Formats: sequence, C-alpha cells, structure tokens
Amino acid sequence: MTLAPAPLLQLLATAEAHGGLQTDDVLKLVLPLLREVSALHELGHVAALGNAFAYRVTDAPAEPALALAQPEGTAPRRHPEAIAPLDNPPPRCCAWSAKRA
Repeated sequence: MTLAPAPLLQLLATAEAHGGLQTDDVLKLVLPLLREVSALHELGHVAALGNAFAYRVTDAPAEPALALAQPEGTAPRRHPEAIAPLDNPPPRCCAWSAKRA
C-alpha cells in the first residue's frame, strides 16, 4: 500500500516544475493559512502542524491556497519543563575588567 504524497508536497513539486514560486504566489498561498491560524489563536486553540499532511490545498485550481487539514485545531499543550531553560538562560558573558595605567 502506497500513500499519496502530502498535498503540500504535491503543490511544491508542481510549482517547482513550472519555474518555482514568486513572492506574490507565496503570499497568495500562505495568507489564508495564517488567517486561519490567527482565528484559532483567538479561540484559545492552536493549529496542528506536525508534518506536511497538516495542510490541505483548497479546491480552486486557478487560485490555490493552503489551509489546515484540521481546521478545528487542538488545545494547546504546556511543557513548562521544556520552557524553563529558555526563561532562565545561563550567563553568556564573562566579567570584563578595565585596567588603568
């Protein structure tokens, strides 16, 4: 049994075969996705972005856009033990001393 490639990867392969994506193309693809993620955040949810299958491509062939495969999102998970080292980083500098003549 062979799985179909992720829609995101299919989109990128098609774009590459046709000369790549310009800045405007990327914005048209990604802005709807970013709006969707922002709306989830306003509801207290997060997007499930674990891998390339986390995205779908909208059905409009003339104007494809990226969207979430799980538009309902998921509840945020907290990992305080993973964040703690970032909140209290070790000192990165050494003591400087000025010598006067």
